[in-house]
Amino acid sequence: MRGIKKKRLKRQYDQTLLDTLDRVKAKWEAQERIARDSVDLPRHFDAERQLEKAVYFFLLKEARYRSIKRA
Repeated sequence: MRGIKKKRLKRQYDQTLLDTLDRVKAKWEAQERIARDSVDLPRHFDAERQLEKAVYFFLLKEARYRSIKRA
């Protein structure tokens, strides 16, 4: 029984990780488009953009470490 529960929890976590990865990637890409199209950006916007990029690459690294593949 423990093995089944462990696998189910891993699948749930993997799916949550993929969902979060997609959401963060979309937000980061939107911020990149805004930054590319804008002339003058506030400093806090640039900091948020860099933070989103760092979070995205951290989650991507975690997904690769866990060998998660898209269904």
